[in-house]
Amino acid sequence: MRKLRKIFVKIYMFLASERIGKYILSIFVCVGLLSAFGVLNQGLISDVISIAIGFLVSNLLLGLMKVILGNFEDAVKVTGDTEKLLNIYPGTKKTVTYNGTEGYVAYSEVIVNEGYKFSVQDDENSVYTLPDFVGDNFVDLFVAHARSTKRNFVTIRLDGFEKTGENEYAIRTGRSTYYNHLLTNRACDYRIEDDLTLRDLYEFGPKISPIEQSVMSNHIGVNGLVYLSDGELLIPRRKNDSTISKNMITSSIATMLLFPGDGKIDEEYLLKTCVQDALVSRVKFNPEWLKTKTVQVEFLGFGQNLYEVGKPQFYYAVHIPDLTRAEYLSYLRNHFNDKKLKLDVDRCIYVVKTDTLKFHTDDELKFERYYLTKKGKQKIKRVRPVMCEKSFICNMWHEQELERRKAK
Repeated sequence: MRKLRKIFVKIYMFLASERIGKYILSIFVCVGLLSAFGVLNQGLISDVISIAIGFLVSNLLLGLMKVILGNFEDAVKVTGDTEKLLNIYPGTKKTVTYNGTEGYVAYSEVIVNEGYKFSVQDDENSVYTLPDFVGDNFVDLFVAHARSTKRNFVTIRLDGFEKTGENEYAIRTGRSTYYNHLLTNRACDYRIEDDLTLRDLYEFGPKISPIEQSVMSNHIGVNGLVYLSDGELLIPRRKNDSTISKNMITSSIATMLLFPGDGKIDEEYLLKTCVQDALVSRVKFNPEWLKTKTVQVEFLGFGQNLYEVGKPQFYYAVHIPDLTRAEYLSYLRNHFNDKKLKLDVDRCIYVVKTDTLKFHTDDELKFERYYLTKKGKQKIKRVRPVMCEKSFICNMWHEQELERRKAK
């Protein structure tokens, strides 16, 4: 009886879906019934075939349009217009220079780490609740992510940040979910009705709300720039079904703060261990290298991503002085497809010759990368200008800003 019930449930789900197979089946069922009752004649058969062909062609064209238009999904749900944001949040322009070229972003820094001491106060019972307006428009906001890979799970939210003493700060964390993130930070510029967006309603400027006052989901993002022994920078490029930054390049590490194996979120984990874990999952780092190589993790500071209405991003720089380009390229070629991620998957990882890295426009980069031939020989190839995630530029800004302050 249970097996029969499962079969009926599957049939119901199939009939309730929008799959083209449902309509094809419907056509065959109708033709079968008409034949059984002797209604079909030569003229009617021709009409039915014409209708079926027209239906299939129209659905194929609609499907093709959805694929093409899906490439613009990110721009619909989160604006990439820096000038627009600088008008909403004046005084937030951050400029980065690289090899004689310049790029800029709209960004609100919270702190640049000049050797401060941080404590972490994690409260698993502090659970984020969606604003009533967002909950009432759940379905409309969720539709904004139709072309993105999605799954729900618990996330680590930044609840607050405060100064607790001379050069000492406390970071307070709680809980939210990934769907909450998709409905708030990741759909902040999606037009719901009468041109109304969440940014218009909650974060209209001229300043972004402080962490403690924000009504967004605000899970913590982790971004790190990873350098090999000769100064090469690792730059991943996302696939076209990522929840954000489709087909763009990102920081070497660009992920959310995940839960540690032991479930304990403390200073060691937030400022170092989470980055070491991300080396393995994001840039295909050999787990053994964490034991045999020198991995220098530097916490650069954090701020609020204005493109995602104040989402907190923590920034790091990672130097591995005893990992050579040849060793990494060899391992990458054999292990790139290991342990595939389910969200925000990368299509490739560039090993970049940093003296060739330049801004083509304010948010496009061009560079040369190293790669291995089938015979194992190293070659250099030029990469055409490609858009970068805005948080990548923020990561570069934190690195350069800290260097400027140290030089004073």
